[in-house]
Amino acid sequence: MRGKKVTELGYGISVIGLIIGWLAIVISGYILSSDAAEKDINANFNLINAIKFILSFTWTNVCLACCLSSTMGELLRSTFSSTKRSPRILSAILRGFCVYLAIIVGQVVIAGDFKLPIESAVTTPGSVPALQGFYFRVVAATSFGSFIMGFKPVAFLNLMNKIATRMGVPNDEDEAASE
Repeated sequence: MRGKKVTELGYGISVIGLIIGWLAIVISGYILSSDAAEKDINANFNLINAIKFILSFTWTNVCLACCLSSTMGELLRSTFSSTKRSPRILSAILRGFCVYLAIIVGQVVIAGDFKLPIESAVTTPGSVPALQGFYFRVVAATSFGSFIMGFKPVAFLNLMNKIATRMGVPNDEDEAASE
């Protein structure tokens, strides 16, 4: 019994750390300018400028947020699980990365480009520029999807099966029946 309490405490501390990390990533993506970071890295490539660019560039920022969110879901799933199972962190990170890839593919298919939509900044004093609003919508939606994929991996399998069906890829049962 005592071992389970210690494990839950460790998971709880890990989840708090992941939440703080997620907030730091989202806030940095929201307030840091990737244009300025790109100019800095082109002028002087060093570790600090590279980290600044990774944290400010929208798509790397969203990728990190997805991986952290999915890991949070996996840790919480392990905490609330009635069976004694250890979290599968690598699997959770890969599920979060798949959500990220789905968003990237959607961006390329819909917009025809990897670049973010060009939206003019709102000129009302104290308001948020439209591009930051777009960023927040993307990071919030993908983080939520990644958390669900980490917390309930069956949702991931269902999503993959639906995608495969729509693409005309036979599932395992269809392959077994044809043999």
